[in-house]
Amino acid sequence: MLVYDGECGFCKRCVDRFVVQARGRVDVAPSQEVAEGLGIPLEDCERSVQYLDEEGERTQGAEAVFRALAFIGQGAWLWAYWRVPGFAWITERVYRAVADHRAGVSRWARYAHGPDLREDPWTLTRSVYLRFLGLVLLLAITSYWTQIDGLNGQGGISSAVDLVDRIDAMAEERSWSAWERIKALPSLMAVWPSDTTLHVLCALAALGALLLIGGVLSGPALLLVFVGYGSVVTTGGIFTGYQWDHLLLEVTFASLLVAPWALRAGPNTTLRASRAGMWVLRILLFKFMFLNGWVKVQSGDVVWRELTALQFHYWTQPIPHAVSWYAHHLPAWLHAACTYAMFIIELVFPFFIFGPRRLRLMAALGFVVLMSGIIATGNYGTFNWMTIALAITLLDDAALRGLTPARWRESVPDTRATARASARPGLRVPRAALAALLAVLSLWMINERGRLEIPTPEPLDRAAHTARVFRISGAYGAFADMTERRPEILIEASQDGVEWRPYILPYKTLALDQHHGYAATHMPRLDWQLWFAALRRHCKRTRWYGDLLSKLLEGAPEVHALFEEVPFSEGPTYIRSTLWRYEFTTVEEREQTGDVWKRTAMGEYCPTVTLRDGTLSLARLPEP
Repeated sequence: MLVYDGECGFCKRCVDRFVVQARGRVDVAPSQEVAEGLGIPLEDCERSVQYLDEEGERTQGAEAVFRALAFIGQGAWLWAYWRVPGFAWITERVYRAVADHRAGVSRWARYAHGPDLREDPWTLTRSVYLRFLGLVLLLAITSYWTQIDGLNGQGGISSAVDLVDRIDAMAEERSWSAWERIKALPSLMAVWPSDTTLHVLCALAALGALLLIGGVLSGPALLLVFVGYGSVVTTGGIFTGYQWDHLLLEVTFASLLVAPWALRAGPNTTLRASRAGMWVLRILLFKFMFLNGWVKVQSGDVVWRELTALQFHYWTQPIPHAVSWYAHHLPAWLHAACTYAMFIIELVFPFFIFGPRRLRLMAALGFVVLMSGIIATGNYGTFNWMTIALAITLLDDAALRGLTPARWRESVPDTRATARASARPGLRVPRAALAALLAVLSLWMINERGRLEIPTPEPLDRAAHTARVFRISGAYGAFADMTERRPEILIEASQDGVEWRPYILPYKTLALDQHHGYAATHMPRLDWQLWFAALRRHCKRTRWYGDLLSKLLEGAPEVHALFEEVPFSEGPTYIRSTLWRYEFTTVEEREQTGDVWKRTAMGEYCPTVTLRDGTLSLARLPEP
């Protein structure tokens, strides 16, 4: 029996936690009801918790707590109490300090953690996180799937089959080992290179995401996504070289540590979520958020230092939408305040992840607010939604139940009311080892990307480089240097060299009166890639651009499908590319003209080209 002071609210909340863990194996009673009958002095009970074992031997203080825990199967603390020098002395004094100042400790616990101290199994958190993650993965996979023929098909801009052939030729020439081949191209496309394989891989990845949404075979589902979509990303070339593709795969792999491998495992499962796995995801979130803020500070870009970056961001970002124009015209002081708030969220809030519960909840709220603001003012596909998914791991079952509307709250199980067992040691030990490795790799990436210059052992350096190749761990950091100009490429085609007609992309800035579409979770890769290409000022600095022009001159239907409008369905005779500087109009200019943009010619981006014997060549236009 465990006897405690029934008039101490803090003691009562601690005992509530123990009762769930004990599952009826230890009787618990307030001293005011049982102390006299048991012959225990009431003043002893007021001073310390008392434990009576099966023989009636009474202990108190830290030893009593450890004996009670040992009786319900948690004997590590009692073993340390008996066998580790100094442990008993330290724990008894810590117990005494807490007991003597229980009112203050109780207030601190309420502020930092909340009134309920029962252990949280994170089973509801895990279920919500994995289902939300599955939805984000499905949207990302299907978005790329709809474009894959034009981007990586054999009739597309950057053929995956051609990439496999080049890697195979290089491997033969250099006599690579099997491991070197795998490292060069870790993709199932290398086994059966074809457009059909691309679609099968997307289908398998989408199936995995659907299973994850349904809460069915979550572990195997994540493997399907990681292998299927990872194989596609590896052969995507320039179109899958973005941070969000790496983040998606890293999160998917790390989530294997928390995913149940049973057919179904809802919030009421008998096994608690892996603590090691949850903390790996939290460390990943810390890495992502902190690096995004740190690279801005470290870049030395004056617009970040002076808090004026948002005066450029909304009109220079890759794909603005209709709200971006209005966001740009907010007052300068509000731009500065938002930038300051962003730095607080990206540089300070990540450390809250490792703090008490309520600081973690505050960090989750801050991250969601920041990501929601980015979603509301620009088109970034699922990048920000993936971050919101990671933020769910900062919540716990109690927080999620509290966020549920009152009318439905009773249908959400109180998972803290029943103890959950941990996985078997045969699974728990290797999972903990992998979790430790992933955590160390994340810290290594912070050190490298953040240029902290902390010395690291060479074996860890090699492991980190290999992990990056397989997209198991990566480094992040967006908009380190704020783009302060907006060049745009205007691609035009002609049959006679006299009349020129433009190619129109679905989300690209071209028309001055363009009311930008909201791409939501769709990521139009060609639109994005042309934004990067324009910043290079000339096509000779953009190797893939010639492949795009060749396909347009051929009239490739797969590439035409990436455009909203093409001037000639069969392919033109000539194509020219010019560069224009775009800026948002002022409020007055828009009222007068109705235009969202104003533009100035910057000159030639690429010489006029044509096809000669199937080869891209400089064109000689007919004399006027």
